[in-house]
Amino acid sequence: MDNKHVQAIPPAVIGQAQLKINEALAMLHPYVTSLTPTERHTLPKMGEKTLSFVEKAYEFARQNPTLCPQYLDMYLFDIDFADAHGLWTLLNTATQLQENIDDTAMCAGSESYQAGRDAAAGGWSYRSENHELAPDGR
Repeated sequence: MDNKHVQAIPPAVIGQAQLKINEALAMLHPYVTSLTPTERHTLPKMGEKTLSFVEKAYEFARQNPTLCPQYLDMYLFDIDFADAHGLWTLLNTATQLQENIDDTAMCAGSESYQAGRDAAAGGWSYRSENHELAPDGR
């Protein structure tokens, strides 16, 4: 297999990226919500198609407030709609970043593992009990 991961990421770049991710986490911390596994399972999910539905429903509710049920709190709908819309874009970007990092880590890990196996095939043995590589015959 060809080696795809051929350029080292400078430690300074990884450090800067980690700082920026930590900064984003800190910025969003006061606003994000944690859900239990049960809550995640039971909540209705919004995808691309339901996002379109919500956009239309929001426009309808804004244009026709007298036709909305009394229990609909438009202030909260405004907040939820704005955040759902904004977070959708942010989530797509974060997912792309996560997938790129995951693919690169998988590739680098696989290639380094294969290189380690190749090195060991050249007369080295790995001793798992003490996590040591040693020349065969020792």
